[in-house]
Amino acid sequence: MSRTTTQSQPELFPHDAADSTDEAAVADGYILDFITGGKNLRDTPKEQVRQRIARALFHEYGISVEDMEPDFPVRTNGRRRKIDIAIFHHDQAHTQNHLSRIVICRPEPNPDMLRVAFRRCHNFIHGNEGMPKDAAFWQFLYLIFCKMHDERAPRDKRRFWAGPQEQFDLEGRQKIRQRIMPLFAEVKQQYSDIFRGNDEITLSDRALPPFGSEIPITDPNILRQFELAHAWKRLDDGSFRNRGRLQGSVAPEVLFIERCLEWLKPGGRMGIVLPNGILGNPAAEYIRWWIQQHAWVLASVGLPVEVFIVEANVNILTSVLFLKKKTQAEMIAEGLGGSKEYPVFMAVAEKVGFDRRGNTRYKHRPDGEEIIEIQEETEHMRIGGRVVERTLRRPRKIVDDDLPVIAQKYQEFHQKYPEPGV
Repeated sequence: MSRTTTQSQPELFPHDAADSTDEAAVADGYILDFITGGKNLRDTPKEQVRQRIARALFHEYGISVEDMEPDFPVRTNGRRRKIDIAIFHHDQAHTQNHLSRIVICRPEPNPDMLRVAFRRCHNFIHGNEGMPKDAAFWQFLYLIFCKMHDERAPRDKRRFWAGPQEQFDLEGRQKIRQRIMPLFAEVKQQYSDIFRGNDEITLSDRALPPFGSEIPITDPNILRQFELAHAWKRLDDGSFRNRGRLQGSVAPEVLFIERCLEWLKPGGRMGIVLPNGILGNPAAEYIRWWIQQHAWVLASVGLPVEVFIVEANVNILTSVLFLKKKTQAEMIAEGLGGSKEYPVFMAVAEKVGFDRRGNTRYKHRPDGEEIIEIQEETEHMRIGGRVVERTLRRPRKIVDDDLPVIAQKYQEFHQKYPEPGV
């Protein structure tokens, strides 16, 4: 458990240096040392690895920080070196003779954009094909092996590709499938120790490469299944009327709204991330009107661009819309008596705990230095065959994240204003 406190460090860790006030500061570009408790170290990729390992040694392996020492000097082959984390036998002097383990840290490699691309493709299959994540994983794995197999072929013989217009029409998508299916048959034959003979690619034509989640939907067979794929006319009273004809193309996220509400049971709730354009552009007014006809809008929370730019490389402003599906009786009653007003919770998150590069973002004082607070933690560790309870008081940086505050404010709002509908 943990709680904020203003007490000073206990005698258990006499070497820990911590401010006895609620708020202290660590200079920009520095990080707090977990082992010593109060020492400020330069915030480098290698230091971040060392701090994470030190926490794991304590929390997961029950090794006391008193038995650790950073940058412990040793002599080897006549040269003086430093061990990133030296671990000594319990309650023994920190000398080379009492060394139990040593930890050498290296900076983690920079995130590979290929990993991001893989995640987006997997999530596209999972979300658009309605597959469980494990089934989506295998389908994606089949395609990866097809791509690897195809790369070994001469350039003019390769088949794992999509023409610039093929993904936009039914005939083109069928041609993509006709090239990929023979590839997978060859893959199963070559990697028979991995794949069974009855393994098959069960993805629809649209889910095959190039995984175009940003490609507008133009297939009339798909569009006619959705009300929001039709053209709408605004009436004088602010409502809209379905013109009865399909639009030429519709963004997939628009259709996704309708499908998600369709899957909800009456009174069911959902949260959906939408581009701000859908919630604010005049051309998308019919979408907002349609949502209000079919659901109660419980809350809208605006998000900063940092939320999706790191992992998904999506550089647009979005909002989370929380909806509650109306019952058929509620929609009929509103159609006869008109819509009734009700309060909607609205908030904007300016900070979400990390910046555009994915680096953790901490709260700062007016002078620009990071704020830290003293937290008390009670840990149970097994040392020498017995369980020992230790209370630690350590400084912690405060992550600059508006979302927990917004969640708390929504709870207060919900207590004051009950949800609309049944």
